Amino acid sequence: MVAKSIIGRPPSCDCGQCKKCERKEYMRRWYQSKTIEQRRVMLTQRNPDVVRLNEAKRFQRHKVKRMKLAKEWRKKHPVESKEMVRRWNSSNPEKKRAHSMVAAAIARGDLRRPECCERCQQPSGDIEGHHGDYSKPLEVEWLCVACHGMTRRKQIEV
Repeated sequence: MVAKSIIGRPPSCDCGQCKKCERKEYMRRWYQSKTIEQRRVMLTQRNPDVVRLNEAKRFQRHKVKRMKLAKEWRKKHPVESKEMVRRWNSSNPEKKRAHSMVAAAIARGDLRRPECCERCQQPSGDIEGHHGDYSKPLEVEWLCVACHGMTRRKQIEV
């Protein structure tokens, strides 16, 4: 019987005798036989677009768990979390400006968040503003979380 690994996915089979188990053990031994430098070279040769897409899919499969872990991390590391926000704000000034202008317009009453998504027309408590063009900060499409996520994923995949 093969020893269970703590790291990674739970094994779908651990009989240690089938072709799948043999292949898994062979690949584990092959990877462990590589030096740290060889492993780093292998990582640099991966296609970043494919890696990004696979990470996005993995995140969506385990979204609730990942969001919970991220929230816990932010609580434990408030300084690093604030620094990350500061870096994002400084590297995305146009987006930050648009978000601030929408928030201010809502607070003043110039903009109103609707009850329904503009795409699917489903009523939702979580309606988010989507900027198609950040140079027009008050032109906002109001989308539910699901439609907004699909819009963002389409932009990543293209």
